[in-house]
Order: sequence, then structure tokens, then C-alpha cells
Amino acid sequence: VKQVIIGLQSRNIMSAEKDSSDCSKKQTASHNLRNQEPILHMLRKYIPSDDKNQGPNVQVLEIGSGTGQHAEYMSKNMPNLKWIPTDYDESYRESVQEWTCNLPNVHDWIKLDASSPPEE
Repeated sequence: VKQVIIGLQSRNIMSAEKDSSDCSKKQTASHNLRNQEPILHMLRKYIPSDDKNQGPNVQVLEIGSGTGQHAEYMSKNMPNLKWIPTDYDESYRESVQEWTCNLPNVHDWIKLDASSPPEE
């Protein structure tokens, strides 16, 4: 299993998307829609696809997942990835869970402060 660490999320003002039919807690950020294709292109350039469809064979630790939009988009477009969303901000947890629910190749959200030294 290969492992990749990637930081994708820039901090901009987010908006909450509230769907009255399911009371969704998805947050959105417009820059995620603009940059998801270029990021996917670069991931495909450096991470080989799994032509045998044997499930995730590369783990990607996303530093600063924010809303969860990238986790959802990348995991759907690259099913050979095991996407691991992280953030230090607890307010994104529910949004990430909403964006990635029912996606078998996305790990549960992890609280991670990448600016702190590792605990011993």
C-alpha cells in the first residue's frame, strides 16, 4: 500500500448548504469546484490507477480537508484511493461526513493539527 500526504484546502469563507429534504449539513466552498479538476489531473499523473478494480491500494492523507468536497470528488473519481480526510477545525466534521457518507474508500474524519509537533 502506497501512502500519499497532500494538503488541498485553503481557508476561505464557507457557506452551509441546507437541503430541506434531508437537513444536510454539507458546507461548500466555491474554490473547491474550481480546483477539483486540476487537482484530480495531478493526482492521476502521480498515482497509478488500479485497472484490476481490487479496491483501494493507495492511502491519501488530506491535510486540511475543510468541507469534504475534495474527499468526495477524488474518492469517486479514483476508487483505488483510500482517502483520509483531516482537519483541526471540528466545525468541518459533520460536513465531511455528509459529503462522504456511503463512500467505501473514504476513512472517517480525523482531527489533526498539522502545525503542532507530534505527541510522544
